[in-house]
Amino acid sequence: MKTLLAAPLLITLALPATAQGRFPVEDIAKDLGLTKQELTQCFKANRPSREEMKAAKQRYKAGEAAAPNGARPEMVACVQTHNPEITTARYEEVMRSYAPQN
Repeated sequence: MKTLLAAPLLITLALPATAQGRFPVEDIAKDLGLTKQELTQCFKANRPSREEMKAAKQRYKAGEAAAPNGARPEMVACVQTHNPEITTARYEEVMRSYAPQN
């Protein structure tokens, strides 16, 4: 019985982060020329409200850009403090490349 209960857990652990609905923060950070800690700090410092998240999810499902005016400027500004060479276009490109494919 314990084996039956452990099997789904092991399968879940074997799935890549994107398949589990999480962004691969290390890979994104690497593509942006940041450390995982730097990117995580920016995500935490610039967490959108629930309403913003809900609206972004609805826009994404409708095939629109997740953010109506492109990337969140405060997030891009935070990332640029760690790597000034990052442009808004580059940030959006990297984030889009890791967006879940629905």
